[in-house]
Amino acid sequence: MLWNPFLQEAPLVEKAVHKSEEKLHLFVPVDFSSASFNTLQYAMQIAKMCGGSIDLFHAIGIGDIPNSESALSIQHELKKIESEAYRKLNSLKEIATEFGIVISSCHVGIGNPLTSCKLRLSLCASNLLVIRKGENINQWSELNLPILSVPAMLIPKLPSKVLMIRDGKAIQEKALMPLLHMLSFGEKCVTVIDCGPNTRKMRYNYWLPLGNTKVNFSHKYELVCTTEKEIKRVVAKYAPDMICRARRQRSWWNKIWNRPVSIELDVDLPVLIL
Repeated sequence: MLWNPFLQEAPLVEKAVHKSEEKLHLFVPVDFSSASFNTLQYAMQIAKMCGGSIDLFHAIGIGDIPNSESALSIQHELKKIESEAYRKLNSLKEIATEFGIVISSCHVGIGNPLTSCKLRLSLCASNLLVIRKGENINQWSELNLPILSVPAMLIPKLPSKVLMIRDGKAIQEKALMPLLHMLSFGEKCVTVIDCGPNTRKMRYNYWLPLGNTKVNFSHKYELVCTTEKEIKRVVAKYAPDMICRARRQRSWWNKIWNRPVSIELDVDLPVLIL
């Protein structure tokens, strides 16, 4: 059992009394670069640990298709490029399958990479998007989907010290699903950092079942506000191997008075955005 510091209302907790049977289903776009292979490797480790599955996706942009005055020639070249992309995706699928990882689908989209990726996501049952660090997080905001941003590390490391940064507001249990899956296996250390003096400290009387896992949990009030400077200070203090943050719609008042803060942060760590 893990004391749940994320929920503040009983109705939100009632759904969590019975552990969800929903599996973690990751969607991983790859462009066959070393950075995207590294992202896929990290996703594969998480999927294997959680017993989840992966959807592989590759987009063929218009710029990847050779110019020609003949429509037949363009169609022929496009078929060759598409066939080669499927061959590479299927090779990745074979490698993943050998390691006991389930690849639910391999799909190649044609056209604008972002648009075709979003279209494919709308047709999949994915509940976590895994992308490489450096992509603009805001371009995915309308998907209302958790995002795991993975930096270009040489050796991807599964999270054991998670730092969750809260703004004093409740996070619904459904949004926590990807994080709970990552906490469900092995020994984990989770530190929740919350806004302090201006936030009423709540008493949390509810629990979330997390199987037989051993979680070293602590909840601290160390933030005055969630500015980038404050967040970097607590990241340096606790030295986590994963950061978890919530993405919220900003009110018109906050848009006027507060400078936007990068939700992803300029840190060389995986960032899970709920």
